[in-house]
Amino acid sequence: MSQPVRTEIFRPEVLGKTLKPVAQDLIHLRGQKVTSRWLHSELGADLILWQDERGNLIKQHVSFWGQVVQWDIVHGLKTGLIIEMEEEEGSSAQLLGAAAPRNPVHYDSSVQKATLSQALEILAYVQELERGELALVVENFVQGPTMRDLGEREFLRRFSPRPAWVRRLDLWRHWLKSLFTWFRRS
Repeated sequence: MSQPVRTEIFRPEVLGKTLKPVAQDLIHLRGQKVTSRWLHSELGADLILWQDERGNLIKQHVSFWGQVVQWDIVHGLKTGLIIEMEEEEGSSAQLLGAAAPRNPVHYDSSVQKATLSQALEILAYVQELERGELALVVENFVQGPTMRDLGEREFLRRFSPRPAWVRRLDLWRHWLKSLFTWFRRS
């Protein structure tokens, strides 16, 4: 009788531990800068985080084994499945060089608890995020808060773009703090 094939790729611990940073980008959206960070595992998992200028997490996405768990401050939590599509040779999109998404995500009509549970188990082993940041990612997936949950006033306090004069004041504060620190050392 043959032995069953044992593989490590189906263990959440292995997937989580192998998620490593591969890219960080600055995206300009409607007068605000959003930073995206991508962690990838060669075993088939990705974690992408988007933060606004203030450092607020505004969107997060985990994919593994074709499953997707995504949260954002506007729409909340959703799960889905990556549908792999093969392009037929000589298709009109291929001939025109169209940049159509090759693997669109099909979102579920309701959150699939098994998919969410697997994502949370993988996240428990991610070593490349600070503990507080990882806790916030997990909290967003567990609670799925949206801007409606925060209320208008709290949402604006947290997420509205800071006026230019406040950003300049922060730069001056930072500069003065550095200057005083330098003088104390001297």
